[in-house]
Amino acid sequence: MPGPATLRLFVALAPPDDAKSELERALRPVYAAHPLLRWNRIEDWHITLAFLGELPAEVVPGLRAALAEVSGAHPAPELALVGAGHFDDRVLWSGLRGDLDRLHALAASVRQAVAACGLPYADRPLRPHLTLARARRGNVDGIGQAAG
Repeated sequence: MPGPATLRLFVALAPPDDAKSELERALRPVYAAHPLLRWNRIEDWHITLAFLGELPAEVVPGLRAALAEVSGAHPAPELALVGAGHFDDRVLWSGLRGDLDRLHALAASVRQAVAACGLPYADRPLRPHLTLARARRGNVDGIGQAAG
């Protein structure tokens, strides 16, 4: 059976499992206090470096090769999850601190590699964060309270 014709693509870093587990433990009281939020699964937590959107599946092998070169050329940034905030009363996030310059350099190289493959990406400034939850439509009250 053939795979999907298109895929929703983005390039991201996944935090180490121990960091995700620590954050998940810290969030347990928040989960219980805000059950109407749509909480992201811990295995899906990531730091987006470039969002490409819906693209043909056949671009993936070439993109993987280009990104392998980028990842080999950059040392891993040392980051820590810190604090929380929200975007547009709909997205709850945890912030990052640490080697943000190295993270920005990695993101810039990722975006250059994506462009060199002839692929479009959302050319927005990098706002380093880890998305934790989203408000369900019609329930925007919980985000600001959960972040505070």
